[in-house]
Amino acid sequence: MIKYQDYEQEFNQLGISQTDACILLDYMQAIAEIGIRFNNEKKVEGDEKLYNMDESIN
Repeated sequence: MIKYQDYEQEFNQLGISQTDACILLDYMQAIAEIGIRFNNEKKVEGDEKLYNMDESIN
């Protein structure tokens, strides 16, 4: 998990307050988790599409 303290200097350079930075990091973590879940759920479907593409080439 990414913590504010890990990037405090960068946030300060950008003029982002600690409160806003923590909100941003929480949001980014939630988006990442949604993406991972979506990818895991769609993995089988994606593999089928790739398999079907291989068949059409041969």
